[in-house]
Amino acid sequence: YYTHIIHIGLSFNSKGILNTKEGRMPSKELTAEAHRNGVVCLVSLVGKKADFEHVAADPAALKAFVSRMADLVRDYDYDGIDVDWEHPDSPAAGKGWVAMMQALRTSLDQMAAARDRRYWLTTALPAGWGGAYLDSAAVRKVVDFINVMCYDAFGPWGGHAGNHAPLFADPADPRRASMAKGMRYWRDTKKIPADKLVMGMPFYGYICYGYKPYEKIDPKASDKRVGGGSGWNGI
Repeated sequence: YYTHIIHIGLSFNSKGILNTKEGRMPSKELTAEAHRNGVVCLVSLVGKKADFEHVAADPAALKAFVSRMADLVRDYDYDGIDVDWEHPDSPAAGKGWVAMMQALRTSLDQMAAARDRRYWLTTALPAGWGGAYLDSAAVRKVVDFINVMCYDAFGPWGGHAGNHAPLFADPADPRRASMAKGMRYWRDTKKIPADKLVMGMPFYGYICYGYKPYEKIDPKASDKRVGGGSGWNGI
């Protein structure tokens, strides 16, 4: 039933050294099973925002990092790389994101030419503001698609209770948050083609005990609280 599997998550440190767990991350068994079923399987890069920024800003570290990623993709037969940098939130970070993605794109394209196969490069970015510091032309050029994070509009960190993945805006919501608006941001404001946008769906939720919709959250309330993530099976 799947077309693409994104195997999350391969982390690394500030020097760009990969944290691998042989057999689990990365996994030849997963890529082999995916390919037997005609499914594309990408490895997803995760890590601390500071580590992403540090590696991307250091040309030598970035070059070595990209080389390690190319070796891993080739050795474990992945079909490409997904970058889950959460999130580029400054001009410097935006330039670093572009530098890292361009380096990965070049490396994957070189492997594709040498091995006569396609390699994918994707990324996850927030629905409503994730491209604020990213150059749209660069994004269009390097990514095969963006997995738009259409969730976490509300949560324990927020100021009031609400639906964390509202498809359309509720007039009663003071923020008027909606995932439709978030997708339009990428298509209309950032000018990313619709065929490069994937709408990410949450398989989890948050629980606001004792609160009415959009009621202000009171951290000192003894009879109310905002719970952490609840899995799809619990919901």
